[in-house]
Amino acid sequence: DKLFKELADDSWSRRYRAHVELARRGKVATREAAKRLVDVEPNTALHPHLLWLSAAADEADLIEPLATSKNADTRLQALRSLAKFAPAPKRSIFEMALEDSNPQVIHAALVALRESFDSTEEWPRVIAIAQSGDRLLRQAAVQLLAAQLPASEIQKLCESGSPADRLVGILVAGQRLTIPPLSGPLPESWPLSPMTST
Repeated sequence: DKLFKELADDSWSRRYRAHVELARRGKVATREAAKRLVDVEPNTALHPHLLWLSAAADEADLIEPLATSKNADTRLQALRSLAKFAPAPKRSIFEMALEDSNPQVIHAALVALRESFDSTEEWPRVIAIAQSGDRLLRQAAVQLLAAQLPASEIQKLCESGSPADRLVGILVAGQRLTIPPLSGPLPESWPLSPMTST
């Protein structure tokens, strides 16, 4: 009870320490957080802590409705926590968030979809985001497209008559050609022995 009270403290450092300690205590504490989340107002300092602890307790059914909350910060934290903890979150939740009015929510959706995005219907929406003036959204959209878009679609973008489409195509092609994946097995062609100089 004392730790949960600390989650509502005015001091961020006290809230952080209480959050870490509750997370360390495992399922018993995180399930208690899920019970308490139902009765907490979204605008309080306590709400995001309970939301993240609930997500850590595999309470995706409780978190998923919050992804469409009227509160933009709640939507943002719901998407981020689902991407982090949910074993198989509904991809449609992240795809719907691509239409959100808040750029942070759109960014969270783009980052979450990067590994599992295969909806050809949503490609035009992601391409439109990549054409936006927001540099962070453009970067996230280009990274998603570089990870998932077939080479033929990238070629179409590069050969388009629209300068905006060509720019996206060039950025996507450049991302794919020059930046290796952040994780995964090394290519077969890479030498496994140390480099030697002659």
